[in-house]
Amino acid sequence: MRVPETDNPHFQYAFKTGYRLAIGGKSVNSMPSDIRRDMELRQYFQEGWEQAVEDVTLAQEESAKPDWKHRFIWFAVMVVGGLATAGLMISNIEKEQAEQQALIYGENNQPESISSQLSNPSDKLPENKLTGHLQGLSILTDAQRRDLQQTQQKEQKQPIPLATVVSSNIKISQASISKNVIDRQPLETFTDSVPKYIRELYFYTQIENANGQKIYHRWRTDKEILATIELNIKSDKFRTWSSKKLSSAWQGKWYLEVLNNHKEVVYRTEFVYGSSN
Repeated sequence: MRVPETDNPHFQYAFKTGYRLAIGGKSVNSMPSDIRRDMELRQYFQEGWEQAVEDVTLAQEESAKPDWKHRFIWFAVMVVGGLATAGLMISNIEKEQAEQQALIYGENNQPESISSQLSNPSDKLPENKLTGHLQGLSILTDAQRRDLQQTQQKEQKQPIPLATVVSSNIKISQASISKNVIDRQPLETFTDSVPKYIRELYFYTQIENANGQKIYHRWRTDKEILATIELNIKSDKFRTWSSKKLSSAWQGKWYLEVLNNHKEVVYRTEFVYGSSN
């Protein structure tokens, strides 16, 4: 508020009254009667009123302008903070990679230290040391770590011979490997191979001449029996199925077998899951 250049206290009073009433949102008609009766006081009141309106207008215009100074400072802070965060992330990644390399190559952290210890290229690290390396690979997901461990265990196992398929009155009139079973019918069937991205598989069979008996679906590889699922046959021509969750660690040749109630193999089919190597 710019007070008018006058020493007259009445004029100053009129000016400040107009200014105060305008700031308070009062209309010009709210002028006090003692000021209204004097033309000079009314003039100073009007000047105070107009001064208040001008001040309010300027304040609103200033508040509407972009605060470029503060925006630039905030932008600079964000850039510096982003660079610091990126540097910290890079440092953490490099540190983690160094730790993983140390786990893979041993305490000396030298690739030559392992290759020099292996006189034969087919030699492998001791089981306990390799397991420790797998557990140390924190960059892997839990599922990937499990797959690696299962692959290692699979390689260590000895082959299990296939049982002889016995002659039987039980007839398998239909057998399908599929991605799903909908309305008692196999959906998206596979023949000789199943892609690695498939993580659940169904074995669908139509069984004849086994009413009232128990039969079994056996899921296996050449080294493991992964599931033996009991199924009750309720008619002379009965459709039934089982399913198995898959892991990328189990890539290779699979066998699906139908067993009678004595767990003798009466039917066998095979497929390759993912890669056969």
